[in-house]
Amino acid sequence: MRGLSKKHEPATSQRNAFTLVEMLVSVTLVLLMMGLFASIFQIATGSMTKQRGISEQDQRARILATNVRKDLQHRTFRYMYPFCPEENHLTSPTSFANRTGYFYISTNDPYTGLDDVIQFTVNANITTEDPDSTPFFGRAAELVDRSTSGASPTSLHINPNQPETDDGAFAANSGASSPYAEICYFVRNGNLYRRVVLIREPLNVAGQNLVAQPTSRSGYNYLSGQPDRTDPTTYDGLFKVTNGSFRADGGGGTLSNDFQLLFDHSAFANFSGSNQSAAVLGVEALSNETIDPAGNMLANPARRWGFNVNPLSKRSREHSRISNATSPSVFIGRYTHAETSSLNFNFPQNSCRVETIPPDPTAADSNAVLGNGNPMDVVNTPVTLNANGVVSEFDSAASEGRGGIRRVEDLLLANVHEMKVELWDQRLQRFVVPGHSSGNLATGELGDYHWARCHNPLVGPISGVNSGAIFDSWHPLFAGFDSDGSGGALSLSELHSPYLPYLFYPPRQNDSGAGPSPSTMPDPTIEQISPSINRGYWRPNVVYNINDVVLVPWVDRPETLPPGPPDGKFEYSELVDDDVRFAYGLRMVARGPDVDGSGSSESAGPSVTACPNFPATSGRRVTDNEVIWESFDNRRPLQSIRLTFRFHDKTSDNMRQLSLVIPVTDVKK
Repeated sequence: MRGLSKKHEPATSQRNAFTLVEMLVSVTLVLLMMGLFASIFQIATGSMTKQRGISEQDQRARILATNVRKDLQHRTFRYMYPFCPEENHLTSPTSFANRTGYFYISTNDPYTGLDDVIQFTVNANITTEDPDSTPFFGRAAELVDRSTSGASPTSLHINPNQPETDDGAFAANSGASSPYAEICYFVRNGNLYRRVVLIREPLNVAGQNLVAQPTSRSGYNYLSGQPDRTDPTTYDGLFKVTNGSFRADGGGGTLSNDFQLLFDHSAFANFSGSNQSAAVLGVEALSNETIDPAGNMLANPARRWGFNVNPLSKRSREHSRISNATSPSVFIGRYTHAETSSLNFNFPQNSCRVETIPPDPTAADSNAVLGNGNPMDVVNTPVTLNANGVVSEFDSAASEGRGGIRRVEDLLLANVHEMKVELWDQRLQRFVVPGHSSGNLATGELGDYHWARCHNPLVGPISGVNSGAIFDSWHPLFAGFDSDGSGGALSLSELHSPYLPYLFYPPRQNDSGAGPSPSTMPDPTIEQISPSINRGYWRPNVVYNINDVVLVPWVDRPETLPPGPPDGKFEYSELVDDDVRFAYGLRMVARGPDVDGSGSSESAGPSVTACPNFPATSGRRVTDNEVIWESFDNRRPLQSIRLTFRFHDKTSDNMRQLSLVIPVTDVKK
């Protein structure tokens, strides 16, 4: 038996080896299957995550597109034809009713979409394109009359003329509304911001004609900064709010100068001597027909949100500083809620201050003035950005450098890589950025928004930079400012809007019979729109041919016109208000009767010595001796804009581009 057992030992060992192999194979197969299932699960999970990210990105794209379209559909400047200097609403061929407020685009460097700004006024009651008339909402605090004793009634029922009641509620709710607003889009530090600044429409109260400036029943200006309105020496720059209104320091104080912390309203810094206080703008500031000696209308850049109030430098504040070798200029776009809710921003109620570190709320108004105290002045109040993309001077160090307590309220979209704004150029039949340097590749013709066609190239946000990268609807009386820093009387260029496109441009400033077109512009008389030929100003005793185009002379004379301007240059002060020059051109369409017996050919005839009474509307005909002219609209209003957004979704690691082409001219009269 013992021998027999030994005989079978090899078979048993072999069987055990096979069993071990089978176990290893089984384990391997199990591990492979588990790995396969794990991979499948990982792929499925990753696919679901990616799909969720794409879905969320689609939702963000829809929200972005909806916001941008709705805002632009409610723009107040409906016919996008910039104002001419000294244009009069009574005689203009374009109704001022369709050109209220303003429309502003700045592209800075035309080759990047990281420093573009678009800002315009809106009216929710304009339902031509969008039937939704929901008003715009913002923050407001209940103001208290400082000139009365504590026993005097201060409720909103007694003193209703303040932003807190504009939403129709007489119980304080820290909110305000208005159908009118200024809206601005810009990108900074990868974030797309949409800032809404309300234009006040006071609540209608029976028996009272409420003005835009918040005023108590006693006649006290809530924001005057002085408790005794009859004694300027009582000025302390503060206004009073109820205990329920929050402060940046969280202390629930009642005196404040933090206007943009507590109010989302359009206002500018008003000065009574050296006393500064916020002046609130109302719906009447949208009208460009108002002849206001102070220029308190939003088309005046000094009254727009984000622009310098200084009448000599009404520039848009879009950069940290004037660039130099040690401190380069950085694009900031506009101040965000994170910065304007900082305890030391103060503007426009008072001067902005240098922030203490750590912040000391009790000493907030005793800190040194930052720069010249005007945060909208890029020259005299340079600022810097911290690592979070917040202006360091208003970053509220207690919040880890992320700004005041209202931060991210104006944030529309994160992880944005580009916001590019382009204009449709009818001359080139393509989208361009204002101030571009390319032309028609086939003909070499320059578009209407080429830098060489800019009338006012120094009007941009950085002084001394000749770029032409601005489109501005302008104002006929108050938009011009000392853009070249000469300190003298405003030049022709400084009075003019940056771009004013025409089918046929008038003569240049350096040509014979000088005109308003910049000297850098191509000679208008060699740029033709076949078969028409630009002959410049109408002149007496000149033989014109069929399809010749002339423009109305720039100086009216009782009977005759001299061969050229009396002083060799174009002066807007010599214009009369009976029409807008160059808005209409005249094309020779036929030859009339041979009244002088000259026997001229059927295609030509001399004009007469006396200037004909040219029509101020299109489609009219007038006979000039043997020449028959027909008037036509010579203007090229901006027809549409294209906004391109590129943004990244971290969840799906997907880059998305959204392009919106939006018409901006829908009426002509």
